[in-house]
Amino acid sequence: MKKHYIEEILRDPTNPVGVLVVGAGGTGSQVLTHLARMDRGLTALGHPGLHIVACDDDRVSDANIGRQIFGEGDIGRLKAATLVTRINRYFGTDWESIPRRFEKDSGKDILSTAHNLVRFVVTCVDSGQARRAVGQVLDGIKDTVWSKPVYWLDFGNSRDSGQYILGTTRNVEQPKDEKDAVECLPTILELCPDIEAQDEPDVPSCSLREALLVQDLFINSVLAGHGINLLWRMFTKPFVENHGGYVNLASGITAPIKVQEKEADNVRV
Repeated sequence: MKKHYIEEILRDPTNPVGVLVVGAGGTGSQVLTHLARMDRGLTALGHPGLHIVACDDDRVSDANIGRQIFGEGDIGRLKAATLVTRINRYFGTDWESIPRRFEKDSGKDILSTAHNLVRFVVTCVDSGQARRAVGQVLDGIKDTVWSKPVYWLDFGNSRDSGQYILGTTRNVEQPKDEKDAVECLPTILELCPDIEAQDEPDVPSCSLREALLVQDLFINSVLAGHGINLLWRMFTKPFVENHGGYVNLASGITAPIKVQEKEADNVRV
């Protein structure tokens, strides 16, 4: 069974591990809430915890209430700022938000602004084009002295199914005595190179009822739970044997994506 070991500097760091979350909507709002719980759990175990920066320029609408973690009083407010402020007050954290859209031209600046400690990028976006922009930015910095991010966790879903995939932005040194250890995990763009062709027109929903005709009520929260549980296991176990999974709420089936040796080094777009 192939395994992947997280870098020791992340398992036992001297400072909180930085995580940039791109998107604070259906999945992103759930992910941020789970990350707050994960941070609390890590600090209880003696780990410095996480420092989160949430990036999103979207504002809360009436259609978001119920499917996303917002209330009536949040309508019109920036999603990322609203969630981060609430988490900071509830958990006593000092997380940050950036009211900008992550695009090819703005991405490197957002990463730089986010924090020097960013090691994880988590994308909760709704198009292949947005994922491609993230991949291009990470590819552009991977061979520079500023090559900080290590892992890219992407969430994606249709009406009642979806996937979460954890990839590496560069090779991660593995224990030399572990023959089954894999240093490089494929990203969403490597597993689904034609992802942009799957994009559908973005038709905004005017109500929760219309939104639920497009996405099931619980698909986002189920995916977020699975994905952040994968991160939790990376920090609390010696290794992971899965680097993602597929979820289908209609059939009730979940399937893991096993860690496998890649035939070649990372190929970026």
